[in-house]
Amino acid sequence: MPTYQQLYHLNLGNLKAAAARWQETAAKFKGLHAAYGDDVARPFRQDRLDPAGPDGG
Repeated sequence: MPTYQQLYHLNLGNLKAAAARWQETAAKFKGLHAAYGDDVARPFRQDRLDPAGPDGG
């Protein structure tokens, strides 16, 4: 089991860098989600379709 002194002096630089990279990855996924919603899903949403139908009613 590590001692208090070992934990106190532990170098957390790599762990902090990894956490920062995961934050960047999460931000990229949020951007992809927004782009998908805007570019792919929005044209097919029901509230954007003409209520009269494709033949005009």
